[in-house]
Amino acid sequence: MNALVSTALFAAGAALAWIIMWGRRAALLERLKAAESDNSRLASELAAERAARAELAAAKALLGAERSEERRVGKECRSR
Repeated sequence: MNALVSTALFAAGAALAWIIMWGRRAALLERLKAAESDNSRLASELAAERAARAELAAAKALLGAERSEERRVGKECRSR
């Protein structure tokens, strides 16, 4: 009888450990999926920021070229 009780307790403990292990695994998988989703969202936001920065740099270069032309013309007019 004593062996039967100890075997039953061992089986119950093993079953409880298995349930806890799978519960933790499920929780970790959910956290991993959430982190991957966040990483994907942040990567797309970073790409959008980089595109906006490139667009601003191009606009700044164009504006600088227009100003240089205006300065050149202004200097020519003043020298006449």
